[in-house]
Amino acid sequence: MFILLVIGTVFLAYRSFTSSDMGKAMKAAMQHPAFFLEAEMRAKTNSAVIEALSTPIEHSGSYEWTLNSESSNQSNVTGGTIQFQLVGTKASGMVSGEVTKVGTNWEFKTLILKVDGSVQQIDLLKEK
Repeated sequence: MFILLVIGTVFLAYRSFTSSDMGKAMKAAMQHPAFFLEAEMRAKTNSAVIEALSTPIEHSGSYEWTLNSESSNQSNVTGGTIQFQLVGTKASGMVSGEVTKVGTNWEFKTLILKVDGSVQQIDLLKEK
């Protein structure tokens, strides 16, 4: 089941990037699809998110990724932002975050779920 989730997530990310005009972003994002998996799993296992959206919680739509770069050279990527929608049986919300590249590793600076139609924001980097 986990393998299917990984394959499905990579396919959705690939489909999202190939249908956009972000050619440079596509290759970098495909090298780091774990971003999306980690962000989604943090949200789906967070007790505050489960309470706000209710289960089951499903990904809806595409994953969006924007790169920050010191130049047009793809090897100089310094970070970026991610965004995607989650839907539960009670509510839906948008996950958004900032990532930075530290050496060869990527780290979240921010990762927040904003519940649609509400002022509620859940910090996914805090353990819950």
